[in-house]
Amino acid sequence: MKHVLTLSVCAIALSSAAARAAAPEEDGYSLIVTTADPSLSYSPIPTATFRAVLGWVVRLGLAGGPDLVGQLIAIEPDTVTLVLLQTGDVYTVAREQVIRLRTTLAPQPFFSMRQPLQWDAPAPPPPARAVTPRPAPRVRPPATPVAVEAPHVDTERHLGAHLAALGVGVMALDAEYRPIYFLFSASVLATVLSPNSIGGATIGLGYLRELSVHWALHLFVHISPTTIPTSGWFIGSTDSPTSTFAIAVGVGAGLRYTSDNGFTLGVHLPIIGTAFSGDSSSVSDYHRTAIISMPLVSIGYRY
Repeated sequence: MKHVLTLSVCAIALSSAAARAAAPEEDGYSLIVTTADPSLSYSPIPTATFRAVLGWVVRLGLAGGPDLVGQLIAIEPDTVTLVLLQTGDVYTVAREQVIRLRTTLAPQPFFSMRQPLQWDAPAPPPPARAVTPRPAPRVRPPATPVAVEAPHVDTERHLGAHLAALGVGVMALDAEYRPIYFLFSASVLATVLSPNSIGGATIGLGYLRELSVHWALHLFVHISPTTIPTSGWFIGSTDSPTSTFAIAVGVGAGLRYTSDNGFTLGVHLPIIGTAFSGDSSSVSDYHRTAIISMPLVSIGYRY
């Protein structure tokens, strides 16, 4: 009895080894899901097993035919459909013919017939997209600067020195502290060159009114002590030159232009007043007395 059992176990082991040796091995991993009995006329592989490997690349062992290798894409009650791996053809097989089901690759998504998957080797990565360098931004040239005239800066000038261009050699100094105006002038050359020291001086104090940046108006009262000629000073006269002392008192006016650099052009005129000589006074002698020591038209510079 013991020898019979031993022989039975050995026979079963040999038949299993022979079946494994007869089954072809695939590259990678290979797993037999289930195997039907070839003697049966129907497939015992259940529907749940086919659903478990739906989308996988499988090898179907057929009764009386070659094995089919492809991706399982559809399961019906009586048939199964797969896409053949080598040709891409869609093939439908009756389930009763399937006697063996084996997986060969991991599950893959369904592929298009226009671009069949390459199962032997992974597809190479797409070529790197060439990156076109972006052009450097255009730098707008700076706009041409517009010349802007600098605003006028009114320089405070308080003291001026003047020389009469029209007068009896008169030199003058004036000072202003708006609106007060002061004038001092003297006929220096006439006093030095005349034989009887004809000449005089003028002292004035008044009001300054600015008309614009460059122009100013003066109104002042003045006193002008002067030695004036009386006879013998005229052309063709045979008398000896004589002179007398007089004082002119009155109101004068002036107009002055001052440039930005300080040079000035001015006019000073006696307007109305009287002249005193000894015990008498004369309005008619006022202008003759005052103009001797007043800068009628002058040029100068202000500080």
